[in-house]
Amino acid sequence: MSTVFGLPAHPFLVHFPILSIPIVTLLVAVRAVVPSKRRVLGLPTAVLAALTVVSVQLAVSSGDALEHHVPRSTLLERHTQLADGLRPLSILVLVLVLGAVAFERRPVREPDGEGGPAARGSLWTRRLGAAFAVAALLTGVAATARLVQVGHAGAKATWSKVDMHSRQRPGP
Repeated sequence: MSTVFGLPAHPFLVHFPILSIPIVTLLVAVRAVVPSKRRVLGLPTAVLAALTVVSVQLAVSSGDALEHHVPRSTLLERHTQLADGLRPLSILVLVLVLGAVAFERRPVREPDGEGGPAARGSLWTRRLGAAFAVAALLTGVAATARLVQVGHAGAKATWSKVDMHSRQRPGP
């Protein structure tokens, strides 16, 4: 998808990940801090994380299409390199959120009273769920930070009047 209503699609398509990446990170944080919200927010967080992966791919693809219609510059190169790093981060957030939700939804076995396999199984299940949640939160924070870098680089590439390493572009 390269155009929407005859205009470049990229400026339209970037808005969903701009909103969804920080929202997914916020939902992951709420789920980590407020145990009573884990089950309620599990499915919505996973669905939004999946939609984010799709939206990041659409934004990057539309940016690649737009790249062929604008002057090349080092600022544009920086923007596209940073944007490519959002794909694996968004996928990793999705996988980690799915892992956390899956471990939280597993039925917890009651300890057998003697610390046997049932007790160890439920403890490990909780620990793995917590590990997935912490990893999802850290990855979400990294994705949000990368998103800010991508947006800043894109704004500079779009609005800079002079790029020292390429030709001068006219101002607005």
